[in-house]
Amino acid sequence: MQEERKGYVRGVTADTAVHQFGLELHYLVEGRDSNEQLAILHYTSSPGHEPPPHVHEDEDEVFYVLEGELDAYCGSDTLQVKAGQCLMLPFGKPHAWIIRSPIFRALIVTHPARIDRIFREMQEPYRKIEASGESYEKALQEDAGKAILNIAARHGMRALGPDEIRQQMPGFPVPADRL
Repeated sequence: MQEERKGYVRGVTADTAVHQFGLELHYLVEGRDSNEQLAILHYTSSPGHEPPPHVHEDEDEVFYVLEGELDAYCGSDTLQVKAGQCLMLPFGKPHAWIIRSPIFRALIVTHPARIDRIFREMQEPYRKIEASGESYEKALQEDAGKAILNIAARHGMRALGPDEIRQQMPGFPVPADRL
């Protein structure tokens, strides 16, 4: 017998905050709340804490920007997004973003829900990286970093390699020494 689903209220409070990768996340709606159909995260970040170029195999990602600006790279397109605007990143399209303001806050909505589980499962390997004092880039080469990439892959999200970035996201400004 399936458990009865109920309505609830959840907000952006100190009790709901999760800090990892230089981000502050609040899980407002998780997949377990919506029969895995929808996730909504309140996302706060700053320049230098953006994810690497990646692709979701079956999860659309929508940002509603509350504060700040970013440049989004979706395939060969470059999109400037600012507060009050919505950004749609369709599944199957490689994407990344660069924050262009001191602070960036958005609601991230995904369908179906995968991103919430990715971030939840990444908490333990992230703690190991944070405790090591290594840079995130260096840590990705170590066991904790590989664990993070494996968690993402298990939920249908894959980081792009240098050749894929050059071919599929030609406008993405990656320093030459990283390619």
